[in-house]
Amino acid sequence: MNDSPPPIDHALDEITALVASQFAKKGPPAAGSAAAVTGAIAAGLLEWTAGSLEERGSEELRPRARAIRGRAAALRSSLARASQRDMEAVRGLLDPAVSSAARVRASESVLDTATRCSQAVTLALELTPHARDAVRPDIEVAMQLAWSASVSALHLFEENLRGEEEGTEWMRGVKRRAWKVRLLLQRAAPLLRQTSSDWARDGQGMNG
Repeated sequence: MNDSPPPIDHALDEITALVASQFAKKGPPAAGSAAAVTGAIAAGLLEWTAGSLEERGSEELRPRARAIRGRAAALRSSLARASQRDMEAVRGLLDPAVSSAARVRASESVLDTATRCSQAVTLALELTPHARDAVRPDIEVAMQLAWSASVSALHLFEENLRGEEEGTEWMRGVKRRAWKVRLLLQRAAPLLRQTSSDWARDGQGMNG
């Protein structure tokens, strides 16, 4: 395995255009699906990075890298499925007389996406101490993408809860889940700020 990303498939531009066009079509709001797709891409980057470290890392690192690669692959697959599931859940919100059950389905769908994206952030944090210069940017980009997708999904979760009765057992349960996601994201915040600062300095250097 090389230290550079795999060659771009000749059809990747077509795949990208096709995916992007899905979000431009008339239909139910697709912000939750977009967050899931973004998270899946981030997980894919982490899967590749872990695979690189598994092949070229130390003997001590390889088992851990292999485990992270497997977890990243599972997240990539689950987030890909979540993109379609969220689209279907959101259809129920288009009814003018939207039911509480529809809001529950939509809320739980995006909360699941937020949770899985935050798990991708955690994987990036685990990989960061072992990253060589050649793969560090991939980890940093994956972390930024997953963090942003998780935050976006949490925002949608809060929006979908509007109108729901406070204090119910279900409400307490989902809010506890959301709180745990925010804790995971807070762990990554210092590193994300450092990465953004580094990128800003790089951009100033180029402009200079």
